[in-house]
Amino acid sequence: MSLDVLTDRQSAFVEAFFLTGGNAKESALQAGYAESVAKNAGREILGSASVQTAIEQRLRDLRDRAMVKLAANLDSVLDALIKLALDEKTPSTARQRALVDLLDRSGVMQEPARLEWRLGSMGSNGLDDFLEAVQRNEEANG
Repeated sequence: MSLDVLTDRQSAFVEAFFLTGGNAKESALQAGYAESVAKNAGREILGSASVQTAIEQRLRDLRDRAMVKLAANLDSVLDALIKLALDEKTPSTARQRALVDLLDRSGVMQEPARLEWRLGSMGSNGLDDFLEAVQRNEEANG
């Protein structure tokens, strides 16, 4: 249900509901209700099926927009983690953490804490060897 089937005050309430963090009284005040009736008006408006439907639709819209933004930024985040993991000037602990984050986010591994412990026990040279092997594998398969 879109906001255009609501009254002007209900539409204003729905918009204010998100700005106030879900506070019904504050939303009613922002929608134009007097302080003396805002608490009861907020509860009443929030109880309306059409208002609840509008809020649910707005939540879905916000979630969808957040997913689009996340997808748009995902490549740059992954690129940054890869560069961090492969940069020999970066401290080994940061490189290990970047590698574990990459593998965890890609779904390749199920136990990130276990891999992090193993990488930590390798030391810097072991980590370099491991990363070089990963890079060679990526180049061969990429």
